[in-house]
Amino acid sequence: MVALAATVGQFYNPAHASLLPEIASEEDLNAANSLMAIGTYGSLALGYALAGLIAARFPIEWAFYIDALTFLCPVHWSGWCS
Repeated sequence: MVALAATVGQFYNPAHASLLPEIASEEDLNAANSLMAIGTYGSLALGYALAGLIAARFPIEWAFYIDALTFLCPVHWSGWCS
């Protein structure tokens, strides 16, 4: 799984980084980069904190159930389940 994630990341990360200059103006590029970094690292920090709370307060199976739900929510919201 780690090898697959690393392989996909080799293609995704440069494509993701090159997209922002295409959609943000030159004067807004610094602000857009900052917002992307805040969103990325803020969500990582929040996710790790929530994972620690879940693992400490509930049986470990709950972590897997909640993880499964986080994968099902975007599928539901995209309309595939309707």
